[in-house]
Amino acid sequence: MNSNPRSRTRQAPPAPSMPIPAQVAEWAKVRIGALAPWPLPIDLSGARAWRISTPQGLIDIRVHGTDMAYRREVLAYRTAVHRLGPAHGPRMIAHEPRLRTLLTTHPRGRPVDDAASPHVLPRIHQDAGSLLAVLHDSVSD
Repeated sequence: MNSNPRSRTRQAPPAPSMPIPAQVAEWAKVRIGALAPWPLPIDLSGARAWRISTPQGLIDIRVHGTDMAYRREVLAYRTAVHRLGPAHGPRMIAHEPRLRTLLTTHPRGRPVDDAASPHVLPRIHQDAGSLLAVLHDSVSD
């Protein structure tokens, strides 16, 4: 854990050690080719996820535990995230309701922590605010 009390960085939960469910792996393989995934930490929604390196870039496989969480994420990709544009957000490649599974491009960029230069932080906050405004506006349409 970071010893800096001002740091907002939290350690992620441990990555799931279980392999991709066989039906999910088969479905994903048809869409993106050979799989050599590595597990990602479980996120706040409880989704299990794996990342795959492909010639087209990094792709995430996300498997939701509930229909509601799955539908919420698909709706977000369909109505909001695509409005950020390909340079500013991930893209949904495919989804399968029966498996509650999504394939998404890995978002570009890198995390910013409190150690970032004070000269760039205002610009980072401004850019983040602009992207958040796009997301908020897309919900009100």
